[in-house]
Amino acid sequence: MAAATLSVMLVSACSTGGDPSPESTTAGAPTDLDVAVATNEPWGTYHLDDVLPTAQDRDMELTLVIPDEAPADDALDEDSPVPTLTLSQAQEEDFDLLVVNGATEWPGEVARSMDDVPLMASSTAYMNPERGEAADQLGDRIAAVTAPSPAAAETFASHMGIDEDEVQVVGMPELDELPAWQPTDRTVAVLTSVTHPDETGAAAPGTELLLDISEQLDSQGWDVTVGLHPREDPQLWDDYAIDEEGSVHAASTASAVVGIPGSVFPEIAALGVPIVGVEDDGLDVPDYLTDLAVGVSDPDEGVEAVEEAAEEGAPHDAEAVDAATGPVGGAAGRLVDAWEAGAAQPQP
Repeated sequence: MAAATLSVMLVSACSTGGDPSPESTTAGAPTDLDVAVATNEPWGTYHLDDVLPTAQDRDMELTLVIPDEAPADDALDEDSPVPTLTLSQAQEEDFDLLVVNGATEWPGEVARSMDDVPLMASSTAYMNPERGEAADQLGDRIAAVTAPSPAAAETFASHMGIDEDEVQVVGMPELDELPAWQPTDRTVAVLTSVTHPDETGAAAPGTELLLDISEQLDSQGWDVTVGLHPREDPQLWDDYAIDEEGSVHAASTASAVVGIPGSVFPEIAALGVPIVGVEDDGLDVPDYLTDLAVGVSDPDEGVEAVEEAAEEGAPHDAEAVDAATGPVGGAAGRLVDAWEAGAAQPQP
């Protein structure tokens, strides 16, 4: 109980107006908790990749709750270390906490099925500032809410239908082990999103423009390396080298990045890499993501922007980067602290 009390004190300091320490004050303390997680991308084990090691070190067991039916297009990464259970397998008496990453249909369904489990909401991917369909259902049942950054907290509060000052800012676990940026001349990292919607989640427009920009850069002698979104169809990018270690690794050796604005943009901005973001009438992302990039709407403009970004360096506004990334270092520990504290609170 003492550890849980200390955690409550810590996450209270990590509100949107707080100044949390880069290190978690309870790092290493045993938690011995079983935490179920339901994400808006139902098979998205990658939402937990960067917090899983810290949770396991603290004796916290994380389990992603997935739908009972088989996912389409091999949506579930069978190589992921994140444990999963189908909703019918997940018995609520086995869990001390349920964490949802949004108020969309699937997290709402899991929360209804596990209605006696303490509930928290933690933003692990961007949400638009529109109230989610399950926000009213989740409502007063939510014990606590976390987000990675002040900007994400603002949009997540709107999505969850709560006040922004109720959101605890803990930082991005993805930034706890950020590589150094070592740019290679005329190397560009192309960051995809998801071309086609399926059972695993929605799609983002802009891929055709991104493909056109990539083709022009390749024809002009640029070394094009692709960082795939976990749900993207890799066959679309067969003409290029795909970085098997992911988007951040691809960006770490690029002189510039071009991509579809998404949750990875704050990570790239934290690296210091200049970002060019494609624009599309159908693309709907929070402003704090597009604020990190030079926006382009046609291939020629995109190529020119990449060339200028590589020559002139990152155009990032320091305040915009801070707002998008939150406190850097120790974020996984603070998130685990918050989950421990949420499990210890009495249900509303």
